This record gives sequence, C-alpha cells and structure tokens, in this order.
Amino acid sequence: IYQALGMANVGLHARRLGIELPQGDLSVALGSSSATLLEIIQAYSPFVRGGSLAEAKLIVRVEDKDGNTIVEGNDRRLLPAAIANSDQEVGPKVSVGFKARSRAEAEASQEVQESDEQRVLTAEAAYLSFVSLEAAVTFGTGSKARIPGVRVAGKTGTTNGYTDAWFIGMVPGFVCGAWLGFDDARKSMGSGATGGDHAAPLWRAFMQEALKIYAASDLSRPSGLGTARMDPETGQLIPADGNPGAQGVEIPVMTGFEPGSPGLRHVLGIQSESLPSQPGEFDSSNPSEVRNPGSDSEETTRGLRSLY
Repeated sequence: IYQALGMANVGLHARRLGIELPQGDLSVALGSSSATLLEIIQAYSPFVRGGSLAEAKLIVRVEDKDGNTIVEGNDRRLLPAAIANSDQEVGPKVSVGFKARSRAEAEASQEVQESDEQRVLTAEAAYLSFVSLEAAVTFGTGSKARIPGVRVAGKTGTTNGYTDAWFIGMVPGFVCGAWLGFDDARKSMGSGATGGDHAAPLWRAFMQEALKIYAASDLSRPSGLGTARMDPETGQLIPADGNPGAQGVEIPVMTGFEPGSPGLRHVLGIQSESLPSQPGEFDSSNPSEVRNPGSDSEETTRGLRSLY
C-alpha cells in the first residue's frame, strides 16, 4: 500500500500528524523509522477528535513569582513535537520578546488558542481509523487492553530483540500510550516482552483508573459512511445482491472507495484487482522511483485528499 500511495504522499500525510519519515526508504512500511511516544500519541489524536489534531504540550505556561505569565505554553520553543501546518514545513515560529500578563489574561488567551483546531483528517477517515484499530484490540494482539463496556482501539509494538514494548490505545475522547524498555536501547527486556503482553495490560490498568475521573465521550459515526459486508477469510467484499445467507462481517466504508472498488484502485494507481507484485515493475536501483504508475502524481494526490 505504501508503494502504491507513493512515498511523497505518505511523507506529507505523516508530517501533518507530526511524524517525520526518512525519504526514499520503503522499509518505513515495515516500521524501520523512529518516533517518540509523545509524537505517536499526538499523531493518534485525530482518531478520537473527529479528524482534528491536538498539539501536545508539556508546559501550559511559565509564570514569575508574582503569577504573571512570561512564556505561553504554545510558544514553539516549548512544544515537544511541533506539527506542520497544511503543506508547509515546520519551522521556528517564536516571538522575540515576552510581555508579562496576569494569570486571568493568560487563561483567557489559552481558551481561545485551544479552541482553534487543526483538521488533518476528514471525520470519516478518523472514524475508520479508530474502527480499524478497534479490531486489533477485539481480535488481535491488543486483546489484553480490553475494558468491559468501553470501546477500546489501539496498536501494539515490539522492536527487534525485545528492547521496546509499546501500546498506543484510545477510548472515545482520549489517547494514551504505554512504553516499556531501558534507557540504553541495546538492552533487551527478554524473550516474550511484547507490546501485547506487557504494555497493553499496563495501559489498561492506567485507563481504568483514568475513566473513573474522566468519562469517555461518544464516538459518533459520520453520515458520509456506508456499510458493506466482508468475507473475513478472503478480505473481499460480499456483493449486496449476493447470497443473503453468506457469512460476513459488517464494516463501515467510505462511499465510493470501498475495498476493491474501482474508485479506490484508481486513487492508488492500481490497474488490476490486486497490488503489483512482480519485481520487474519497479526500478529497485533507485528507491526514490520505486512506486506504481500514477503514484505521487497530481491525480493521485487529489484522490488521496478526497479520502483524507
């Protein structure tokens, strides 16, 4: 999929979420790039906010001994994982000087700033992302993060040699991440120290207590989504006029871009029913050129924007 979408398109989309990917490296699709726990949590925030990204902050503001604000928490120098605005690169956006303000003035300003949302996904794409990761908890490696009566979605992660174990989990309205490992990344936690077995239970223990204080919000389904039935064995859609008794799983889909549909294949630049797999179709000697016909093209980019 990464190959079909094109590395430039994927890199641009990741940058909007605050993740910088190495250029011209197809191994990124296998998880070879690095990101901090905070960066990944921030990147997941649109999935529970209807497509709007919440820029992570560790410092709300810096005050002097009299309670006057001398540095705002949204100053770019204080943001631990600054994101790109639209198609622009993240750059230094800092003020030259500071003017001390009262606490009341600072809090009023903060309320205005927090109301400004950065929409990086459509509501439909955000909802589908949550539902996709919800399946990883319901059926997959994140099963130990389940909380009875609560919709939980998330992704486990385990690095080579068991040096890191992750779980980035979500409930409607909240994102939380759990990481286990040593400061010295060369040290292994031992065989079997996976994200699913170690980080997911840690996440669940924290979130169960957090939900006693902050109730999970509702995750409403956007009106622009349709429903389709999928064969869980093959991953193919079951035609609406097919056998009514056929086994299948109902899934939400983007209307016009259902799995295997002509609309989706057109956006991805796929001419056949499946992704190309013949080595001769790509010039592997030049990583920047390893892509499907149509990838990174203006037409593909327009199609992706209609999806995301």
